[in-house]
Order: sequence, then structure tokens, then C-alpha cells
Amino acid sequence: SASFTVSLNIVSGTDVTFDYVTSNNTAIAGLDYTSTSGTATILQGSTSTIITVTTSDDSLDEATEQLNLIISNPTAATIADTTGVASIT
Repeated sequence: SASFTVSLNIVSGTDVTFDYVTSNNTAIAGLDYTSTSGTATILQGSTSTIITVTTSDDSLDEATEQLNLIISNPTAATIADTTGVASIT
């Protein structure tokens, strides 16, 4: 699996929510990973949460591939970097 840590630069006095969705880079949803989307929460008093994306285990000898996690629509925060990249080796 691929894990994305979404972090705040300071502790928030309220829960922070945001939407997320995976997107293809060089990795292809359905072949290399399972696409996912949803809404995540960084709880009040915390500074991060982890979003996990399931990767596919196959027997093909492939080069390293990448997938994206895009975050949007934050509440109680602003987004400094909307896209995270994970490598599947």
C-alpha cells in the first residue's frame, strides 16, 4: 500500500476536513492501484492524518510507477500543496 501523510503546520483548535481523490500519474488505477476518494479529518489538537491507497501485487517486472493524491475543499485550513505523489517500486 501507499501511505500519504497530510499535515498541518500548526495545531488547529477545531477539526480540519478535506476531500481527497487519487489520480493516475504513470501508475494506472485498476491495474497498479485501487482508486479511492473521500473526506478525511485531522482532529482538533492533532497535526496530521494518513490516507492509505491499496496497490496491486502482480508478477510483472515493471519500472517504478507513480500515483497522485489530490486534496481539496478544506474546512478550517488552507492548502499549501494540493498534490502528493507516491512511488510503487
